[in-house]
Amino acid sequence: MKISTLVKLNNGVKMPVLGLGTWHLSAGKDAENAVMWALQAGYRHIDTAAYYNNEESVGNAVRKSGIPRKEIF
Repeated sequence: MKISTLVKLNNGVKMPVLGLGTWHLSAGKDAENAVMWALQAGYRHIDTAAYYNNEESVGNAVRKSGIPRKEIF
């Protein structure tokens, strides 16, 4: 199931309303699993930042999901 409710931002970009925040996810298997499960559940908005120090885990999950990167906000 894809969660498809979108909001149009002031710059015209459409963003999924529901997203997974990764701020409290420490890098590693738990972070990777959380992102994978969210993507499998239909999330297409993953809120992440370099400051969180879990970029590699988030990226691994996105690659392993098989979902094209252009479909994930």
